[in-house]
Amino acid sequence: MAQDQAESVANGEEGLCMLTTSVLVSLCKDIEEAAKNAPKVSFQEPTAETSETVEISKEEEEARRQKRAQRFNLPTPTSDAEKAKKRMERFGTAPTSSVSAAEDEEKKKKRAERFGTVQNGADSGKRPASEVTSSAEDEEAKRKARMLRFKTA
Repeated sequence: MAQDQAESVANGEEGLCMLTTSVLVSLCKDIEEAAKNAPKVSFQEPTAETSETVEISKEEEEARRQKRAQRFNLPTPTSDAEKAKKRMERFGTAPTSSVSAAEDEEKKKKRAERFGTVQNGADSGKRPASEVTSSAEDEEAKRKARMLRFKTA
């Protein structure tokens, strides 16, 4: 009954008539009854127990990458070792295995000449106290030179 009234009002059969509260109440009851009779649907969110992880071997992964590269006309992917080699060539660094021992010794000698050598951890790399502190005469000379430089008029 309520549906018939609502349809007639919606179709404009009764002119500019508005829906009354009794019609609205009956429509709500009809909707509630339809909802009770409707099949129950439940949605379950995925959990860690329900989701499965698939292990892919490196061979399968490489095969997938190659197929994808062919499909999209991309250069074929290279291994990590090849990528590292290309990067070293691009930036001008050589792999550590290709550096000759003679060059390495030469670098060590140059460094020893510049910084001195450390033997068995006895030297902690600190400068001697005589080099760190300057004499009082040097300090006084520096102060006088500074005063002359920044002398105010």
